[in-house]
Amino acid sequence: MTLPGVPMVWMGDELGIGGTTCGEDSRRPMPWDRETEWDTDLLAWYRECIRLRRGSDALARGSLQWLHVGSEVVVYLRETTTDRLLCCASRATHAAVQLPVDALQCERVDTLLGVAPQLVDDRLVLPASGPAFHIWKLV
Repeated sequence: MTLPGVPMVWMGDELGIGGTTCGEDSRRPMPWDRETEWDTDLLAWYRECIRLRRGSDALARGSLQWLHVGSEVVVYLRETTTDRLLCCASRATHAAVQLPVDALQCERVDTLLGVAPQLVDDRLVLPASGPAFHIWKLV
């Protein structure tokens, strides 16, 4: 939902449906009639991500700039002239990513999804937990 292009949710990902291997039996049919098996927290998270994308010019058509790429975490900026979002995706706990505040060219950072970063001296320290996904609006 935060990278350029058309977002895609594959057949039940939003409900936590298992089956990630390749092959004919990799994904079972959608359990439409068994809502009690759905991961409703994950579904709510997907809905929030969709809401954020629909409401953000930066996510819909903004440029992409990679700010940090590590083995467990990536941090990138999506921006237009009127909208700037900082995104952090981590697949596991990692060393905290620190970004110089002056390079971000903003007066404040608003948390849209996930956990708020910390301001330490002249650096923005991003959460080091994972797996996790965070989106912050740079104002």
